[in-house]
Amino acid sequence: MSLAEKSPSFTHGMTITNPIHKALQAFAAAVTEKMNQLTLGEPEEQLRTPFDNFMNGGVSAAFGLNIGCIGETPLPDRLGRPDQQQRVVC
Repeated sequence: MSLAEKSPSFTHGMTITNPIHKALQAFAAAVTEKMNQLTLGEPEEQLRTPFDNFMNGGVSAAFGLNIGCIGETPLPDRLGRPDQQQRVVC
């Protein structure tokens, strides 16, 4: 079975209509814009808003889920904090 048969959103003309692909393109464009500014902040922090938008918009829409990002969430009985926690509301 060819890739085109496995994934109807892929064509040989490289036109991809997959919502995740579109969301990734938007994420990449937003990160590029943030990282190309004359005044840079912490590189890791520059990912926060584009990643939130990717998860809350693109991934949520693609899978029909309500996904939320929660930053700097402490974990009980653990050292450190993850930068992001993802929650899915059913």
